[in-house]
Amino acid sequence: MEVREDPLLQKVEKQIAVNSPEQVLLGDRAKATDDTVMDSGEAHQDQMTQYLNSKGLQTKLQPIGFDMLL
Repeated sequence: MEVREDPLLQKVEKQIAVNSPEQVLLGDRAKATDDTVMDSGEAHQDQMTQYLNSKGLQTKLQPIGFDMLL
């Protein structure tokens, strides 16, 4: 999955730049957050599918995961 430009996220970033936190919370931030969570879920699903369908990828990533536990 490739990163895409999100017009709603860009709008929220502009709102953050020129408004107080209280004003931003009244704007489109909630929908932008929901969209971001959903997009990240799709990206994670894609990564899981790639990992589970590739023995080569599993072989490369498993040692990294083990090293992170140490």
